[in-house]
Amino acid sequence: MKTPLCFLFSLLLALLAACAPIQPGANLSILPKSCQAQTGQQVNLTLNGTLPPNVSVRWEASAGSIVSTPQGLNATFTAPDQPGSATIYVYISSGTPGSEIPLTITCQVTDSTSPPEDSTPTQQPPVTTIPANTVIISEVMGNICGGDEFKKWNQYVELYNYGDQPVDVGGWWLADSLSLQPDEVVAWATRNPDELLPAGLVTVSTVIPPGGVALILSPTYAHGENPYNMPYTIPAGTVILTAAASDRLGDNAEGLQVYNSGSDIVVLYRGGEKIANEILSTYGSPFLTNYPQDWRDNRKDQLPLDLDECSSAERLDPRGGDIFGNWRSVTYGSPGEVPFR
Repeated sequence: MKTPLCFLFSLLLALLAACAPIQPGANLSILPKSCQAQTGQQVNLTLNGTLPPNVSVRWEASAGSIVSTPQGLNATFTAPDQPGSATIYVYISSGTPGSEIPLTITCQVTDSTSPPEDSTPTQQPPVTTIPANTVIISEVMGNICGGDEFKKWNQYVELYNYGDQPVDVGGWWLADSLSLQPDEVVAWATRNPDELLPAGLVTVSTVIPPGGVALILSPTYAHGENPYNMPYTIPAGTVILTAAASDRLGDNAEGLQVYNSGSDIVVLYRGGEKIANEILSTYGSPFLTNYPQDWRDNRKDQLPLDLDECSSAERLDPRGGDIFGNWRSVTYGSPGEVPFR
């Protein structure tokens, strides 16, 4: 019996469909789905879904400007100075040949006196935007004095808020290279209610004020022994934070040690112990994925710095990138002090 022609045609279509390349961004969308902003206003955007492995992400805007986090999961769109509309494009590339088909949304941009285009205030709720993150890693004590026995006490990570609004960093996470157990950030008094620090330090809050500085200290900092720069002299008003669970900062016996390994990066992020939803700041220009256990030095530059003993790495420009020219070595460190205030 002859095979019907229509059956052969259907079979050919099924085979073609099965062999067709899957677009790397097919299961992703951009949030919020309704984007509205006033002129000059910033709007936080994020990719909803799971990125496939080994893809690159590029954000573009037809008007205004847009800056994304290193791995491309999140971006901050700054609306243009003139009302109108701006199209946001997200290009997700797998590295294989073929054309890029971007994800897109349109953001309506209004001035302070006109309502969003094609919207009725009585029918649509107002869109609330979250201010862009202004907290950065400003210093990492990466090679403490005194050798391995002092690492559990003396290391710290300094944060600086260069914005004009307070930022609550409680529940944020800190991780180093190939981290299996990142540190959740809490107030010092939350972890150590009976461990008193010098007067004038803020130990009961995780809120960093505008232009303010916070130190993430080891949970055992108060038990440190002299000599070797213990205790540190910390300016009054500094917010003191620590890790919620571990007994030191970092994931291994060396903690945040940079000098011996030459590859220990530090990442501040939102998310959880096993996954990162938003990268907030980095030291060491790391290779990043969605998973902290994969993070490592990309080995393509001179970061992390090759630090001498008793030295920290300090950022020079709070708005500058995590690049070699924006970090310097500081002997004995400068916890609670920043060069750009």
